[in-house]
Amino acid sequence: PDFLYNTKTFAEGRRLEDVEDTMSRLYTIESQYSTTGGTSDHRLPLRAGRIPAFAAALAAELGVGDAPDASWSEKERLHVREIARDLQRAGENSVVLAGETQPPEVHALAMAINQQLGGLGTTVTLFDTGTDSIQPQDEALADLTGSMRAGDVDTLFMLGVNPVYSAPSELDFEEALSNVQDTVHLGRLRNETAQVARWHLPRTHYLEQWGDGRAYDGTLSVIQ
Repeated sequence: PDFLYNTKTFAEGRRLEDVEDTMSRLYTIESQYSTTGGTSDHRLPLRAGRIPAFAAALAAELGVGDAPDASWSEKERLHVREIARDLQRAGENSVVLAGETQPPEVHALAMAINQQLGGLGTTVTLFDTGTDSIQPQDEALADLTGSMRAGDVDTLFMLGVNPVYSAPSELDFEEALSNVQDTVHLGRLRNETAQVARWHLPRTHYLEQWGDGRAYDGTLSVIQ
């Protein structure tokens, strides 16, 4: 998230304005070529299934956990040692990031390494995004469908959604919707939900309307 801010601050760390300035160093371990990998000083292509073991080996080199029982090439072992050396040298000014597609254990190892190096509160800041209290959509939809079927819903507004088409078939959302007296659908298309709703209201295009958003740090904002 917040890639524009990250791009700006990364570029600032690479800018040399004085003979005594030093550049930040970027290592990338990835299974597929990426823009970040192309920008990095050192890139190690590694099969996706071996990345968790590599993360564990790096963590062990830094004193976090035990080294995994895995065979490494000399190039891979050299990367582990060099990355660990640079991380220790940078200390609290270093940061280890796990890609969004990595499994939970890799994210946990990255956080443990950052904590070991003293980066929490320096290069790593934790934010409360406020999403923990939000009910999962599938549970909320199931609860709503049950309430409609029980006759507990008199009026239902459906804003920019198409649950008659997209809801799980076992919910039989359309049948439950027939128990609601007043149903209003807001959308750009007269889709399946619009056709069974009592009222259909045309929705403006996203470039023609106000909206809201949430920044990477959890800050809410409005959009025009």
